[in-house]
Amino acid sequence: MPVPSVQRREVPVSELDLDCENPRHGVVADQRAAFESLVADQREKIGHIAADIHENGISPAQLFIVTPGAAGRYIVLDGNRRLAAMRILEDPELLPSEFRPSGFIEAVAEPGSQPTQVMCAIVASRDEARLWLDRTHSGQLAGIGTVPWSAVAKHRFNPLPPSRGHTASAMTVLDWLRRRLPADHASRPHLDTVETNSVTNLGRLASDPDIRDLVGFDFQGGIVTLNDAEEAVVRRLLTIIERLASGTTVTALKSKEDRAGFAADHLADDISEAAQDSPDVEDDPSADPTADPSATAAAETPGETAASTDGTETSSQRARPASHPFANIDIRPLHPRIQQILVEVRTLNPNKHPNAIAVLLRVIIELTVAEYLDSKGARPAPKEKLATNIRSTLSRLGIPDDDPRFQPLQTQLKQQHSIISVPNLHQYVHNVAAAPGRSDLNSIALAYRPLLEAICSDLR
Repeated sequence: MPVPSVQRREVPVSELDLDCENPRHGVVADQRAAFESLVADQREKIGHIAADIHENGISPAQLFIVTPGAAGRYIVLDGNRRLAAMRILEDPELLPSEFRPSGFIEAVAEPGSQPTQVMCAIVASRDEARLWLDRTHSGQLAGIGTVPWSAVAKHRFNPLPPSRGHTASAMTVLDWLRRRLPADHASRPHLDTVETNSVTNLGRLASDPDIRDLVGFDFQGGIVTLNDAEEAVVRRLLTIIERLASGTTVTALKSKEDRAGFAADHLADDISEAAQDSPDVEDDPSADPTADPSATAAAETPGETAASTDGTETSSQRARPASHPFANIDIRPLHPRIQQILVEVRTLNPNKHPNAIAVLLRVIIELTVAEYLDSKGARPAPKEKLATNIRSTLSRLGIPDDDPRFQPLQTQLKQQHSIISVPNLHQYVHNVAAAPGRSDLNSIALAYRPLLEAICSDLR
């Protein structure tokens, strides 16, 4: 079959006609019907194309494919949407109001690109254009058609921060690892395999704050930051990547429980060894965020003050971890057993006992609101109605809906999947796959602290 002959030259837009046999809408009678049918098929997309041409001009990467029509004119066989968009730029009112992007009329009224000529590939007949139209519009055709970029390729072309999705999170981690592994490192092929076959899986894990907390890293400013020794973080990430390279399916990591189970299966030994190597609470109280800040202050090196003379943080301040969010609450009005539980939870190291702390936080909240309601002569709802008891307590305390101290609690109590929601607190007790992270424990305690303070104050 001979290759179709093609001429390339610029043609005035005024000499181009829409295709009345366009496959997008089928055979129509005339130019007006072709335009209306195309707009009805493409809707808002035509408006976006027009706005883009107005701002950036016609793409040089895409020629119009045309064939001679009547009286020295040309029928556009490929490029009808662009031609319709240019018609709209000539008269924006041609685009029905329901299909106009926000601010469209005002935007295209400003000075911009209004092409009067476009580069065209001119073929002798419609039949001779079929070969090229097929390659443009019939899919990949085993590679000879248009092959779209993969998510990874799109990220390489236009890198996005990890907050913009699974692929961005995964590629940030992979790029960080590649910069740290020698060229001949045995794990490099695993990185390539995951990038090609399992980037979504790695992205699901890297996007989960609990998994990041467990591995020992986070994302800040679009880059990887470490919460643990680099050697340990690299080792844990390579463990995850090697398991993913072996063929874990995407569906296996869709839910938070799935990801927690994956981490428990493959990182348990590593995390356990790290916990054994870390100091106990008795050895290093400052390592425990449940410690009272007064104890930390007392342990400061002589001569170090709470702040430097110029008002900036000292190195010792930056090194000290935050105190437990329940510290410094006068808990004496509470029942002695609740006081005892609060004292006990402060002795637990969240790096070594996150599950015990999670369960005890729920117990503290449940017992405290039940005791408060009982003290006010209100019968608490059954324990499975903890959310009801919390709302009743807020109401009896007279907490307004717009009190900023209680905004996180008021808002997220209504959300089933929030870290601080009651269903999530129940998960730590009843769901074997639930895995609390240190950041989760802090979020829960910080959200419920104002409630405990208000209850203690009211009971006093």
